[in-house]
Parts: sequence; C-alpha cells; structure tokens
Amino acid sequence: MSDTTNASQTRETTDTEKKVFAYLNDLRISGVCNMFGASAFVQDEFEDIGPLESRSLVSLWMRNFSEDGDYKTIFDQSMG
Repeated sequence: MSDTTNASQTRETTDTEKKVFAYLNDLRISGVCNMFGASAFVQDEFEDIGPLESRSLVSLWMRNFSEDGDYKTIFDQSMG
C-alpha cells in the first residue's frame, strides 16, 4: 500500500475476499487472461458471486495487489 493510504480506510479481509484474491493471484500467474477481464473467470469459479460483486472484487484486488499474496488487511476506498 502507498504512503498516502489513510489508516481509517484499511480493514481486515473477509474470507470470501481471501479466496477470490488467491484465485486471482493464481489466474494472473497462469497468464490465461488479461486481468481486466478476470471478473468473468471469478463468476465461473465462484457460483455465488454475481457480475457486480465480481467486478468489485477484481477492482479491490487490483488496488491491493500483493506479489506475495498477503491480504490480511486491505485498503478500501469505500470506507472513507
């Protein structure tokens, strides 16, 4: 996260986010798709996640991308 991250805009990651973020990291490494199109893959992999939530999760993952997959806390602008 950048130095401009406001501590009040960070929170713990939910279990669903952790699962989706791990999947997105693996998808990125595989090179199967451009990550801007990853929301369709998330919907296919996680049947209970719809199109809007999928796009939101991919966007959240992109803002918090971590090469090492550490997503204990994340920056969430919607909290600010």
